[in-house]
Amino acid sequence: MRSIPVFTLFGITTTISPLGIASFLVAVPLLAWLAARMLSLALGEALLAGALSALSMFIFEWLHQMGHARAARRVGYPMIGLHVHSIFGASIYPADEPTLPRRTNVQRALVLLCQIRSGWC
Repeated sequence: MRSIPVFTLFGITTTISPLGIASFLVAVPLLAWLAARMLSLALGEALLAGALSALSMFIFEWLHQMGHARAARRVGYPMIGLHVHSIFGASIYPADEPTLPRRTNVQRALVLLCQIRSGWC
């Protein structure tokens, strides 16, 4: 699937697929409709709420993936990018990364859990 570069920050290249773009574009009117129904907003206000909600979803998914990137870097096998394939993203690791020992995968998970529980331990 085609990847469209979005930006590179902290050494992580963020890309998005056409489906990812379409997913967020579809999310805007759906979230606008929901905001209008639940909050009794006017059309313009609801569309703004939908657009800001979709943008927030993208930002929080990016921040979530940055947590994965930090955990991967701490165990010595850093990510090189993240790809937004729908409203969700996926971690991208180097193609030549060796098969990691089970212990390293567990360390990645524990570092991430530690970050969540204690706020970036």
